[in-house]
Amino acid sequence: MFMLNRLHPSIILIAFLAVFSSCCLAADVIHTNDGKALKGEIVRETARTIVFRYVDPELGFETTIVVPKSTIVKMDRNVPDEELNAPAAAPEVDDETPSKQGSDEPADDGADDQAASEEADARQRATTIYVVPMIGQIGTDVSIRVYEEIIEDIKKHQPDVVVFKLDSHDGKDEFNKEPIDAIEGDLTILMDPGERSLWDVDGIRELRTLFDQEISSDIEQVLWIVDAHGDSCVLAMSWPDMYMHPDATLGGMGGYVAWARNAAGDEHVAAKWGDASYHNILGIMNYGRRDNPTIEKLIAAMCKPEYLLSVSWRGRIPMWRNSLKGEVALDASDEMALTIPALICDDLSLSQGTAEEIEDLAVLLGKRNYVVVEGIATDAQKKHTEDWRKAYKSFLDQWVAYRQWLGRGGRSNLTKAEKALTRCIGLLRKWPEVATRTRANVTDLELLLDEIKRAKRGGNGGRGRGGSGGGGGLAK
Repeated sequence: MFMLNRLHPSIILIAFLAVFSSCCLAADVIHTNDGKALKGEIVRETARTIVFRYVDPELGFETTIVVPKSTIVKMDRNVPDEELNAPAAAPEVDDETPSKQGSDEPADDGADDQAASEEADARQRATTIYVVPMIGQIGTDVSIRVYEEIIEDIKKHQPDVVVFKLDSHDGKDEFNKEPIDAIEGDLTILMDPGERSLWDVDGIRELRTLFDQEISSDIEQVLWIVDAHGDSCVLAMSWPDMYMHPDATLGGMGGYVAWARNAAGDEHVAAKWGDASYHNILGIMNYGRRDNPTIEKLIAAMCKPEYLLSVSWRGRIPMWRNSLKGEVALDASDEMALTIPALICDDLSLSQGTAEEIEDLAVLLGKRNYVVVEGIATDAQKKHTEDWRKAYKSFLDQWVAYRQWLGRGGRSNLTKAEKALTRCIGLLRKWPEVATRTRANVTDLELLLDEIKRAKRGGNGGRGRGGSGGGGGLAK
């Protein structure tokens, strides 16, 4: 008799695992209120949803969906395989029908190709979602030229939905943690480690127009806000379909009006410039196509500190007031413009809902079966951000070198200053984001370069003006 204990241990282990796995195969089953029983695996569970991976019988391939708990009647976890797959009755065989197994007909060599084709067709029936990140500072990290490239990729893939994921806060610095030392002089690098708003309103309008005109109207556009504070809030409010992360905020637009007022100097001029900046913001927000007749009162409170805000409701429509006479007071202070957190935006119908993950957003969009398109957008924006910031750091280094060599005097030092300044000019020409961030321009720096060349030709080895003819400031 062949004894089990004489078998090699590895053979015993393999046999045991085979028996164990055949007995313990199990799946999760979700029973929905429309009578369906979904068999698969619960990937993640939140307070409101279940992220579920299963093989869709209609589509014919494995997909991940988000099931709202409100639609679930019952959940069975770890249901054994034998219960999931009860044996079906054997089909009746027509004796007159010849068996292919014994026939001389060749096997269908195209079966695999047909299966692949059917799977591809099934994927085409699922909603395709293309995610476009807009992360970092508006005007530099979020630059129109990188999105021109991304839009071409969107045209190539032709998704059903484009989700713009906006994460931009002018009080945060996600990329550069170290401050830059200030340099005294006519051209000054201001010490400011924050990713403050640049308030290039024309650039924001151009970017929004690009999305509106270049992406087909057949493709649904949705904005998903992780954060929008500062000039990014202007961009955010220009979308009619807006969703927010639970931790997101919407605000900071008062900075633009304050900047315009402070730049004016005179009190009467300041009022006019403030109104002009406010109407610039309103012009961009027209892309949002918000039909609420009182929406400008909300925008006024978000742009001008002196405007109060309260709200009443006409049915489900919020009616805004620049006073405290509404049912709910939202801004009773005249010292700071209004910032609104995500949950309040949801309650006030400013957003269509809150979504922590892309799966949650898909539920809100009503897309139970979806595929996220693997386009170039994420890599393209990440590479652009890394490259321009590297160029920006190089510009600052060369600018410091230029000032140092220029200040030391002597012909050889002037030559070194000339080389450093020439590199600065080259970086400005190649990277408009560097020019936007520093407020420098090629013309001013070329004037400084001409001064150095004249000093060298005239044999003047003394110290140059060091930027006194620049006519503009460099800002971090």
